Amino acid sequence: MPLRHGRAKCTLHILLLLFKPARALYASDAHVELVRDFTEVNAASTYAVVEFFAGWCGHCREFAPIYSAAAAAACSARPLLKFGAVDCVADFLLCHEMQVSSFPTVRLFGPGVPSSGQPLDQCTHGCGSGDEVVTSVLRSVPRGPESEAPAHLLRLSTSSLARSSRD
Repeated sequence: MPLRHGRAKCTLHILLLLFKPARALYASDAHVELVRDFTEVNAASTYAVVEFFAGWCGHCREFAPIYSAAAAAACSARPLLKFGAVDCVADFLLCHEMQVSSFPTVRLFGPGVPSSGQPLDQCTHGCGSGDEVVTSVLRSVPRGPESEAPAHLLRLSTSSLARSSRD
């Protein structure tokens, strides 16, 4: 019996080590909100960019600082543009419902966008820089007679991203 208890304890420690990076990815980020429910995201009258990630994913860990920098710059330039992230290890049912099949996955949500989100043109599975994230967001905003891009998104530019990232 004591041997079994020791194995269980060891397995628990290993699992805790595996899940620690997932919680730490955006836990203290002031500009990226951890999303657990899409009711508010889909009901919003503004746009939200959401990354679906897994803490064990190396690409997600590499992309996290890029996404955070883009969120900080975009949020300071245009506060109505929201950035969020979904931990697909903790919220696997939500990610399944959103049909997320790889990590990281980045989608745009908001008016004129399907409820499951719209993949960003250039950054569906992460980008190489914060500029690419912002550019892809701007290109993904629906345009048309009944769905014009809001002024707060049109005024957001990569120059404001560069200026904000220097601060």
